[in-house]
Amino acid sequence: MSVNIVSVVIAAVAGFLVGWGWYALFGKIWQRGLGDPEMKPRPAPFIFAAIANLLMAVIFSGVLFHTRMWTIRGGIISAALLWAGFVLTTVTVNQSFQGRPGSVIAIDAGHWLVVMMVIGGILGAFGPT
Repeated sequence: MSVNIVSVVIAAVAGFLVGWGWYALFGKIWQRGLGDPEMKPRPAPFIFAAIANLLMAVIFSGVLFHTRMWTIRGGIISAALLWAGFVLTTVTVNQSFQGRPGSVIAIDAGHWLVVMMVIGGILGAFGPT
């Protein structure tokens, strides 16, 4: 398997920017749901988010390679399926055990759905190397 490095980097950056925009839009509701409306951003989560988006794009490229779904549609469908099976379930269970309200779960899970669909669409559009 070869990875299209350009598409992976573009997809990872796009995913990161989606997250930035998502929490700019829903951040106040999310912070209230966490019980910390005055939360100040720290650098570590942004670093982790950048690394997570890069790793997600690399692994997603491997999924598309093995499924041979190198189209925008294939990338987006794969994203939705992977999100429903792994991300939605994990986020919902973990945050439910932490006692988080539905608004926090919906914002976090929705963020990852959009990120994964953007990453999948970009990787699918670029195709393999």
